[in-house]
Amino acid sequence: MKNSAVASRHVLYLLERMLSGNHDEIYFAARWRHKDAAYALASAEELKLHLPTSAAATELFRCAVAAGLGEKNSSVIIELLRRACRTS
Repeated sequence: MKNSAVASRHVLYLLERMLSGNHDEIYFAARWRHKDAAYALASAEELKLHLPTSAAATELFRCAVAAGLGEKNSSVIIELLRRACRTS
């Protein structure tokens, strides 16, 4: 991953956080990521754009906030995916 085309500094930073489970040190809180993503989706809808991947990501951040994880680093969404995988 570190040498791939998607290896931006931000992606590597999030990857490190997701693998280590370190979501307490805040770079960008999940609640603010959700707010921004929801605004972007609303703007897209006004332009009649269908963005299913963005909608799925926004839903993950909404779930994080609803689960009381909104004040954690945005990397915390990996924990929701891990929980979903364990229960399916």
